[in-house]
Amino acid sequence: MIDIIGPSNINYNYLNASFVYSQLLKEVLLDIHTEKETDRRSFIEHYYKPLSDNTIIDLSGIDYKKHSPIHCYSINSSVFNTVNQALRTVNVDLLVKMTFFIGDLHKQIKELHSKVPIKDKLVVFRGQALTKRECKKLETSIGGFISFNCFLSTSTKQDISKMFAESNSSAQGCNGVLFEIEIDPEISSSPFASIKEYSQFPEEHEILFSTHTIFRIDRVTVQNDGLYYVHLSLTNGNHDKNLYELLAYRRKEIEGQTCIHRLAQLLYRMGKFQHAKHFFQILRGTTFSWDEIFQLSHYIARIDCQIGDLKHATAQQAIAMQFYAGRNPALTADIYVGMAEIFLRSDMLEDSLELYKRAYTIAEQSPTINDHSKVLYLNNIGFVLNLQKNYDQALAHFEKALDIAVVRFPSTHPDIANTYQNIGSLYFDKRDFKMSIDYLKKSFDIQEVSLPSDHPSMGYIHYNLSKVYVELNQCDEAIHHSQLAIDILKKSFSDDHPEIRKIQGHHDAVSVVQRWKRSSDTSQHRAFEHLITQLVIKMMEDDQ
Repeated sequence: MIDIIGPSNINYNYLNASFVYSQLLKEVLLDIHTEKETDRRSFIEHYYKPLSDNTIIDLSGIDYKKHSPIHCYSINSSVFNTVNQALRTVNVDLLVKMTFFIGDLHKQIKELHSKVPIKDKLVVFRGQALTKRECKKLETSIGGFISFNCFLSTSTKQDISKMFAESNSSAQGCNGVLFEIEIDPEISSSPFASIKEYSQFPEEHEILFSTHTIFRIDRVTVQNDGLYYVHLSLTNGNHDKNLYELLAYRRKEIEGQTCIHRLAQLLYRMGKFQHAKHFFQILRGTTFSWDEIFQLSHYIARIDCQIGDLKHATAQQAIAMQFYAGRNPALTADIYVGMAEIFLRSDMLEDSLELYKRAYTIAEQSPTINDHSKVLYLNNIGFVLNLQKNYDQALAHFEKALDIAVVRFPSTHPDIANTYQNIGSLYFDKRDFKMSIDYLKKSFDIQEVSLPSDHPSMGYIHYNLSKVYVELNQCDEAIHHSQLAIDILKKSFSDDHPEIRKIQGHHDAVSVVQRWKRSSDTSQHRAFEHLITQLVIKMMEDDQ
């Protein structure tokens, strides 16, 4: 997997989520390697076992006295494939299991890089296949960035890399691509090293870059041989102000006292709730601080609410409330919101609204509560008011949230997308489908570049779009979006999650209606009529 960021996207607002989150994940993993260097056995005991798949190669016990990390990586195809597959697909189980190997490999590349400094510019090559869509994106991304999201193998020999590009050019739906990478030692800080002496194929003159190295796309040409020639230059994030600022902004959002705290927060923001919960539980079980125990209980409760375990969520929030009520304004407000969400999912709207209002009152009175929380609380109040059909007050709260968000946040911040989605849902409930779809599309456009593609919020926006398309009599679009919603949510939730059941009912109803409309057999129309009516009624009931 590669991330390509086009030139129109080289600003604080438009760098896509996949690119940013993959960079943050790499940083956290490498920091874990540094932080836990002297305590590997304890880390493995606490974090590997619950996630471990015994059928997968265990890299934690490699003996570097016999073989260096680079040697293990370059000689053992199983290690090579497992490491890069985990990095490309963001397989959290595997990445946690291989944290130390990834860190050790990065460390050795960095050490070799410092021992043999490059004084003059160097050019290396890489040949591979890319999909036709990726090639087109490269052509329109001159001046943008690219990251390969893996340890990147290159060669100083152009003919060898060109051979790889040509051998992949016949793959269906793909083009052969030859990357030419220019390295300027005066501006490049990303580690890379020659691994010729470690390689099984020394004649390839391999140069290995550490994972998630960022390059700038300088030019793209298509030659008569049909290959794409892509010229890249190695860049330094600190020399690219917009990229540096965006990553700094996201780092601040996941701050924590240890790397594991940061990892848990990052996984939560990526929508990987079960993995985030696992780390929060481990942290809670290994701390001696009552303050931290109660705070972690609150985080776990929020995740339990997301995944539909309301009973456990209530118990965890009660534990947190006993300790924090009145002591810490920010966390007290957040706990009120957590309890309000539980009431909301239990159809206790008045209780939910009361707690959301309490949280916002605290936020207005406390200088320590940030704008993100205020926007969240306003949206929550508006959401409940909308369910109560108090549309004018709901819209007023959404607009107040939007006024804060557009001034304080980047224009593609998820809080802005959430507010647009709430306004779109309000107009849907008011039967103003044109206004509804306009706001939902605004929300979708932001979420597409600010959230991972499998984040649950992406599932919910697809569902809301599907509902509008039903009303606009565009059943094909409705079915398309509802199926996407189901596919996305199943990556985070179990099949019996209430939201998945609701959306599946909607999807089934629309599919039956579409088949009925396309049927030319009048007898089939009559046979389907009762079933359609019942399914639509069920869909409407489930949607309340």
